[in-house]
Amino acid sequence: MNLIDNQQEIILVKPKITLFAFQLRKELTQETPGDAEDIWYNLAQVGELLKIRELQKLPELIADNASVLNTPTTLVGNETIQELLPTEPVIKLDYPATSELPGFTGGIYPVRLHDIYCVDLTLSYQEDNFSLDTLSKINPDGCLFPKYIKASLGQTLLFFSLLGDYKQNTETNARAILASLIANNERKDAKRFFLRGEGKLLGGKIYEFTESVNNPLENNHLLVWLANDVQTVDEEARGDYYQPLVDLLCSQKKIQFAYYQARQRYKKGEQYYQRIEPIVQQFSQWQTNKTQQLQQLEEWLVQIPENSVNYNLCLRDIKTQLTTIEINSQNYQTSLQRLQNLNPDGNDLVFWSNFLTVDSHRFQQQISYDIEYLLPGKELFEPTIDSIRALVEISAQKQQIAAEKKEKERERSIGVWVTVVGSGLAVSGISSSVMSQQPAELLFDYSQLKNYQQHWYGNPFSLLFLNLLFHSVIGILSAILVGIFARGVIAKFMGWIGNVTKGDN
Repeated sequence: MNLIDNQQEIILVKPKITLFAFQLRKELTQETPGDAEDIWYNLAQVGELLKIRELQKLPELIADNASVLNTPTTLVGNETIQELLPTEPVIKLDYPATSELPGFTGGIYPVRLHDIYCVDLTLSYQEDNFSLDTLSKINPDGCLFPKYIKASLGQTLLFFSLLGDYKQNTETNARAILASLIANNERKDAKRFFLRGEGKLLGGKIYEFTESVNNPLENNHLLVWLANDVQTVDEEARGDYYQPLVDLLCSQKKIQFAYYQARQRYKKGEQYYQRIEPIVQQFSQWQTNKTQQLQQLEEWLVQIPENSVNYNLCLRDIKTQLTTIEINSQNYQTSLQRLQNLNPDGNDLVFWSNFLTVDSHRFQQQISYDIEYLLPGKELFEPTIDSIRALVEISAQKQQIAAEKKEKERERSIGVWVTVVGSGLAVSGISSSVMSQQPAELLFDYSQLKNYQQHWYGNPFSLLFLNLLFHSVIGILSAILVGIFARGVIAKFMGWIGNVTKGDN
C-alpha cells in the first residue's frame, strides 16, 4: 500500500496516460534521416509488451499508406498536419479488463507535422478507484519511456486524473504518482527527477518533472495533471487544449534538441581546432626558419583545408541551430498564449513561460558564446591557408624556373660542344686538303718506296700516321680556341635574350 500525506491513500478516478513522441523526419541537408521510420517499429515493440494488437501492426499500416497520404488537415492556429493512417486518422482501442490489469480504451494517432513525425498513444482507464499499485503495473519494463520509444527529438508522458480529495493535490502526492509510473523503468529512482515547475491548467494542478539528461533521446519528461473537480475533467474531455499543448511540446522538444545538437557540434569544432592549431603554430615558425621542404607545405595544404572545411561546417550548423531555437521560441510563445486564452482564470502557466525566459534564453546565450569562440579560428585558418597556398605556388614557380634554367644551360652546353666539334673537324679537313699528295695515295706508288726508306719515318705508313696526327692536333687546337670564343658569344647572346624577354614582360 502506498501512503501519502496524513497517511491517506491516493484516490485516482478514471486516470489517463498519453504518450507524445516526436521523431525528426526531415533535416536541413537531407530529405529523410535513415532512422526516421524506426519510431513505428519501436512502438510496435511497445505494443507487444502492452499486448495491444493495433500498435503491433502500426509499421505495416503506415507503410501501406505511405504512397497515398490523406489530404492535409488545417487545425487551430493554421497548423497543417498530414495524417498517416489509411482510413480513420485515429486507431481506436478498446480492451477489457483481465485478472491482472483493468480494461482501457484509447487511441493511436500518428501524424506528420512539418519536418517531424508525431505520435499520440492514449490509454484511458474507467475505474473510479485506481490504486498506485495498479498504476505501477500498466507500464511494464518502463516501455512507455525513452528506453523503448527512442524518439530522436524526445517525448513527454502526460498523466491526467481526477482526485477524490482536493487536499491530495500536492507536490508530494504528485511525486508518489511519478514513482508509480517509473516503478518498472530502469531508472526508477524518483530522486533522479526534479520538479521543473508547477501551475494550473483548466483549473487542475499540473506538475512538470524531468531528468538532468542533456540528450533528448534519453531524457524522461513527465507531466502529472491532477483535476480537483468535474469541470476540469469536462474541459479536458472537450479537448480544446490538445493541439496548443502538442504544438507547445513540439516546439519545446525542437528547442532542446537544437541546443543539444549545437553543443555537440561545438565539441566537434573544438576537435577540428585542436588539429589545425598546431599546424598554424608550426607554420608561424616556418616563416622564420624555412629549412623545411616544399613537401611539408604541401602536406599542410592538404591537412588544414580538410579540417577547416569541417570546422566551418560545425560553425554553420551551430548558427543554424541558433536560428532554430529562435524560431521555435516564437512558436512556443504562440502556443502558450493559445493555452492561456482557453481559460484565463483557471490557468497558471508561468512555469511554462519560464522555459522561454530562462532555459531558451540560456540556450541562445550559450550558443552565441560558442559562435564567438569559434569565429576567431575561422578568421585565423583562412589566411593561413591562403599564405601556405601562395608559398606553395611561389616555391613551385621557383622550381620550375630553376628547371627551365638548367635545361637552357644543358642546351647551351650541347650547342657549344656541337660548335667545338664541328669547328675542329672543319679545320682538320681544310688542313688536310691543302696537301699536294696524300700519304694514302703514296702507299701504292712502289717506285717511291726507296725514297721513303731514306727518310727518318722509314715507310709510308708512318707518314700516314704522322699526317693524321698532325691534322688532328690542328683540329683540336682550333676547336679549343673556337670553344672559348663560342662560350663567351653564346653566354652574351643568352643574356641578351633574357633581357629582351624581361623587357617584353
